[in-house]
Amino acid sequence: MDDTGSLPQVTNGSQTRGSDAKPAPPADLSCAPLAAHNHQPRRAAIPVTLVALPNSLQGLVSLCEISDGAFVATDLFQRKFGQPPPGDPHHLVALIRTPSGAFIPACYAHFRAFGDICLVGGGATDGRAFSSLTPGQGQSIRDAGGLFYFVLRFGFERFADRFYAFFGHCGDPRAEEVDLRAGFRHTPVDKLLIYTPKPLLEQVERALVAKAAALGPF
Repeated sequence: MDDTGSLPQVTNGSQTRGSDAKPAPPADLSCAPLAAHNHQPRRAAIPVTLVALPNSLQGLVSLCEISDGAFVATDLFQRKFGQPPPGDPHHLVALIRTPSGAFIPACYAHFRAFGDICLVGGGATDGRAFSSLTPGQGQSIRDAGGLFYFVLRFGFERFADRFYAFFGHCGDPRAEEVDLRAGFRHTPVDKLLIYTPKPLLEQVERALVAKAAALGPF
């Protein structure tokens, strides 16, 4: 790792990434269903099945990235964390469509770029939004795994070719259960979780864990 916070060029199989790599294109901030982002990343990925919204949630839930988190998540974020949502990208949201056709932001997470890693935080689900749904619709969301699970998977897939690893800091057992189901795993650091889109050399992963741990809770 150099003094810019970036890792030196790393070779893993036939894929390389280093100072001569082309910069990632700007993020597409348009709302789009998760299935639209089921593309092959530029780097080799762990052979897992990409997660799309199940049929039971089609037309009911939409996952998207928005340019202004405060526009839709201020009230939700304020109630859970006592402050406005972060101002910097990336803001991922799950919108639910009510029987009247209105769209309500029901779940939020913040994916913050930090060099070659991404810090995932600010996860919040608005239980009040479910009161706008029919009992059957709410049950369909719960049976499918919950909104936060799909927001995490959406973020992992959307940014899979931009970061070596995603990190989360979690001390809540119920939230951790969802985190682990979405693909996070434990690290040697208490409460620090990691998700890697592709296998990493052991020494590289250790360096990335140390980099994230040095930040403290985020």
